[in-house]
Amino acid sequence: MDLLVIGAAGRTGRLIVEQALAAGHAVTAFVRQPDAFGRPPDRLTVAQGDVLNPADVAGAVKGKGAVLSALGVKDRGPTTVFSAGMTNVVTAMTTHGVRRVVAISTAGLDRDPDVPLAMKLISNLIVARVFRNLYRDQARMEEVLAASDTDWTVVRATMLTDKPLTGRYRVGERLHRPERIGRADLAAYLLSCLDDPQTSHKKMMISY
Repeated sequence: MDLLVIGAAGRTGRLIVEQALAAGHAVTAFVRQPDAFGRPPDRLTVAQGDVLNPADVAGAVKGKGAVLSALGVKDRGPTTVFSAGMTNVVTAMTTHGVRRVVAISTAGLDRDPDVPLAMKLISNLIVARVFRNLYRDQARMEEVLAASDTDWTVVRATMLTDKPLTGRYRVGERLHRPERIGRADLAAYLLSCLDDPQTSHKKMMISY
């Protein structure tokens, strides 16, 4: 499949690109800096652009079989990168007849009623406040996808680590007592969603 990876220069994005190439896909890495991948290997095309620029996104989306989004931000201030960026992505997909999109979001948007009280207090009083701007825009991004005419899947990731690929993780629309997840396993699951109709139009959580 000919894949477009948005946010390909990030730590998770690079793993998506690496695993997609290893699986035999042709990949276009959408990045802000043209030298992000040095000399690209075979089957990797580097497309320079800004996800907030509709024309850049439209040019990258055209002709692709699917889009994988690993959008991220470097600070915790107010942002529209996720929602505005995804708006540009789904608009371009509709224009060019591309159906499949899988996007990383955050498990912080899920409120598990079975979480122990101590963990719930930490989540509500500390984590949610620190990452409130990130969470708000990722929630808006999920709304953009849900309202779009695309075959979308949202993957809500827990706290990310650099643990090597294990292939052993839990996924579900809701997980009891979720733990951290390695970026390599997150990348592997995103790629597995491409051909899994059971994840279509769903918000999936991933955790060890």
